[in-house]
Amino acid sequence: MLDRLSNEDVELDAARARNLLLALSHVMDDLAGGAMADFGGPDIWRRGKRAIPRLLRLLGDQRIQVIREMFAEGSAMGWLSSIFRDEIFAHGRYGDRPSSKRLFTAEELDLVGEALVARYRGLTFADFAALPQPLSTLFAWQQGGDPEGPRVLLSKAMETDDGLLFVLENISGISQVATPSYSREVATLSRSNIAALVDYEAARSRIETLAADTSLDGDRRCRASKILESFKNGDRF
Repeated sequence: MLDRLSNEDVELDAARARNLLLALSHVMDDLAGGAMADFGGPDIWRRGKRAIPRLLRLLGDQRIQVIREMFAEGSAMGWLSSIFRDEIFAHGRYGDRPSSKRLFTAEELDLVGEALVARYRGLTFADFAALPQPLSTLFAWQQGGDPEGPRVLLSKAMETDDGLLFVLENISGISQVATPSYSREVATLSRSNIAALVDYEAARSRIETLAADTSLDGDRRCRASKILESFKNGDRF
């Protein structure tokens, strides 16, 4: 269906385009399923994004209103954040490779950023952890206009040992490790991925202490040991 929406031969009017965009803004996280390790995001997200340019063109003078409603009210925060982050890079607001393939004008991107950053500031870390791609969404927040917001949120969330474990479990990345005989995914916590968000050295030191603490209950020590392995994987891969 999403592929057909990109097809100019499929007849749509402004009202249907509006309804489709608003529907996508609410359901795309649910449709992603467990495909979060896909490079660049789940395939269903990429298909949904490909439909956006045509749907936006059909809106006419409703365009700004619909964009505002999508990003201010849409419940698919993971997908919406992935679009926002792509646009940040495409417009050259972050990174060094701007692109002419943009969904939004500069003014529209300002509107999107204001809406999402305001929403990010109202979330707890548990809210971020419940999203399909917590780490990418935190980077969208940081790169999209609030450099310190995510660091402050994570610092507070990591004040306790249980909070530390919960945060690091949910911001770890995934790397594909291939050998001549097999391929597997491993969890990683690399300096390059998380140092912009947390105090890398302090977090790793605390995890090393927890993993070695024989007085700690079995579950916490096991979780700490797994996270320590993710740090080591981050060194290797």
